[in-house]
Amino acid sequence: TDVEACVIGSHGEKMLPLSRLSKIKGAALEEFLDEKKIEELAQKTVSRGLEIVTLLGSGSAYFAPSAAIAEIVRAVAKDEKKIIGVCAYVNGEYGIKDVCIGLPCRLGSQGIEQIIELELNKKEIELLSGSASVLKEQFNNLTIG
Repeated sequence: TDVEACVIGSHGEKMLPLSRLSKIKGAALEEFLDEKKIEELAQKTVSRGLEIVTLLGSGSAYFAPSAAIAEIVRAVAKDEKKIIGVCAYVNGEYGIKDVCIGLPCRLGSQGIEQIIELELNKKEIELLSGSASVLKEQFNNLTIG
């Protein structure tokens, strides 16, 4: 409960951990960890889902998604106006359109009530745009039938 991690984008290799926006007890990560350790944790964050699924053998990870769903349902049912990272349809936010991607959003009784636009630097915007492009490409390659 003392860690506020900030991760945006798609799930997997194009995930974008934002270590400069992550905090421990409200303090910047850099106050506790050196740059090398922060980069190591960012890489582990990106690969953690695959690692968990691999360790489970058959099936998929379900503990964390279940906890996330419970948190989302609680935020909507109780109209908490809580900011949670969810997959949201963007229509111009961050310069991205017509794709669903993971971003921090304010959740209340109406579901996603606001997409929170973080102040990203140029590199982060490029990485997020790249993540969105991959998602669009994957969507366009879907076949229904």
